[in-house]
Amino acid sequence: MGSLTGLYRGLGVKEPAPDELARAERFLDGLIEAPPLPAGELDRLERELRADEPEFADLGADEIRVVAAAAARQLAVLADQDGVWLAPFARAPFCHLPTGARLAELSHAYRFAPGRQGRLPKATGGLLRELGKPSGDVGSDAYLRSLRLDEAAYLLPGILLALANSPYRYTPELLAVVEPTLTGALYAIPDWISSCLAAVADGTEGVDWPAPERLRPAEVAPDVAAALREFTDSGLAPDGARRFERFARLLDDAVRLHRAEWRRICLNALRAPESAMRDLVERKTPSARHAHGTSALHGTPLDQYFDRSPEGSQDLLDALATSNWIKAGAPDRSPFLTTLTPVHAPMGKIFSAEDIAVIRRWITWLADPVGDRAVPAPSLSESLSVSLVESPSASGGRSGPGRSQDEPVPAVFDGPQTRQLFRDLVVGHDRARTVRRAAAFVAYWLDEAQRMEKPVFTWELPERYDAEEFPEWMHATYQAMASAPVSPVTDGGRAHHDRSFHGAADNLVDGAWLQGLTRSVALSDTERLLYDIYWDEIGNGKPGHSHGVLYEDLLVGLGHRLPKFWTREFVEDVDFLDEGFHAPVLRLAVAEFPASRLPEIVGVNMVCEFHGLGTAGISKADGLTGLGYDTSFTRLHIADDNVEMGHSAKSRDAVVFLMAEAARLGVADLVWERVRRGATAMRMAYVVLMQGRLKIAPTQVPTRLSPANSR
Repeated sequence: MGSLTGLYRGLGVKEPAPDELARAERFLDGLIEAPPLPAGELDRLERELRADEPEFADLGADEIRVVAAAAARQLAVLADQDGVWLAPFARAPFCHLPTGARLAELSHAYRFAPGRQGRLPKATGGLLRELGKPSGDVGSDAYLRSLRLDEAAYLLPGILLALANSPYRYTPELLAVVEPTLTGALYAIPDWISSCLAAVADGTEGVDWPAPERLRPAEVAPDVAAALREFTDSGLAPDGARRFERFARLLDDAVRLHRAEWRRICLNALRAPESAMRDLVERKTPSARHAHGTSALHGTPLDQYFDRSPEGSQDLLDALATSNWIKAGAPDRSPFLTTLTPVHAPMGKIFSAEDIAVIRRWITWLADPVGDRAVPAPSLSESLSVSLVESPSASGGRSGPGRSQDEPVPAVFDGPQTRQLFRDLVVGHDRARTVRRAAAFVAYWLDEAQRMEKPVFTWELPERYDAEEFPEWMHATYQAMASAPVSPVTDGGRAHHDRSFHGAADNLVDGAWLQGLTRSVALSDTERLLYDIYWDEIGNGKPGHSHGVLYEDLLVGLGHRLPKFWTREFVEDVDFLDEGFHAPVLRLAVAEFPASRLPEIVGVNMVCEFHGLGTAGISKADGLTGLGYDTSFTRLHIADDNVEMGHSAKSRDAVVFLMAEAARLGVADLVWERVRRGATAMRMAYVVLMQGRLKIAPTQVPTRLSPANSR
């Protein structure tokens, strides 16, 4: 698999490997420094391809099908990840800024709003099912091989996915993608090709080709410009204006190149029926070998032809063309099509609709094989820079000091390491290193939490999961919490003040820690419930409504005007207890692995949402209000997290869906143990701070996890 194809494959998964993330940054750095094509080459290429475009009205039904199939295959590499590159705007810290919240709202609507959700992937997938469904799962090696696309087709989607996976290092560049995505410029298919796609969609049951319902540039450009200014002023987009303009030009060239590749593959589908037929033979060879028994052409067994394929594929075509199965120039009278390939015939399920169109065009071409012969347009990849992916970083140091792919991963994490990991997870510039350290921290903390002496919790998850009993356990536990004795505020609110201050890092990323779920458009039932919680807690795209912003207001009311949590000053200069970073780092780190750590994420989320509910929480808020404290943040959570329809209910249902799938796979006990382990780790992260250091409640905490803190 080629370098660009492999890059797309590596970045298109929920959990890109650290090596793929490092590769993506090298790719972008090299691309930014050097244009993808020599000067003037793209203009010449576009002129040549445009001059050869046919008129849609002149194309026959079979020609329309082969063009639509070729175009749909290329469109798939954009459609399969459609809008994923906009998801970072719904993440912290972007969503904490007013302009970021606006972009988050636009990107969320683009991906999930009713009537829009998955329209392009659905239409493209419908066409591919009609014309020839690719092999394997979307994004797999088998799937990408079956798309039969040249390396050039993966340049633009590779750029988009690389930006989405390292958004904080390439924030100005990511902003340059917003307008082309939302206005549809990324999908401006040449008219004659678009007509072919629409024509096939019109005749395909269940496929509705999307009408262009994009935003106008005037509706998007002001938001992008405002975000660029605010992100630059906030330190999230260094040298933002210059980098934005430079990358916008590069992106325009990448879009033009993608469109040129659309023209090239579609023109080639029309130009060379014999080449397409030979490709068809070679694609079918693996399954055709030893499948024909004694069948022969001109005395030679068919299996012998396939044994010599691909070298002997032309011999098979020559023999077939002169056999009684083919009537040159007359596909409707050729027994190969009328007798062998109908649905219930011996080869009825061998060929796709695209394959049949290729065969029909070849048979028609056989009547005049010389006059209609044309040379296919050469591959565009030959003109692309060969150092796009493998070149060393050419960023000029933008990735920051200390960048090393071979840096050892810590086995344990002290206070400064945990603080630094918090900042890297929030706005780190070296994604590969950060993800490696995040994985190490999750493993470390899961183990440490199991070894710690457990205090008596107000509730714990059952030791075994029972599908019928779990909802009742939730209800009974909530009732016990609601009727628990009320502890009056006896310290004048000092514990509330300390908890609010030292819990700042955790609460400023409240909900946003689930941002790993934004890497996929297709979400399972469990993931969708978690995503709903995430989207609600970051403010539903409304400026100032995210829980993190509301918490900043609470801190100001307590007399603390802190540096922004994505700055170095926040983690190094503020007099926080180190223990206050355990919980947010665990949450942010585990969410980097939404596929492999989903059970632990569900357990962590359960603790976050099913916490502080009931009469006791309300009464304590009332007591603090009487002392003059702002308790709106606490009351917001009591309301949002309710067990009837709120976040606790969604957490419960996420468990139910996850465990139903685990039961179907026969791994229910294993998955439940991981859920409980995640819940325990999250609980103990709170214990170390709230009970171990702040002494809000007694417990024993290992000395190594609670060092003397001189800050």
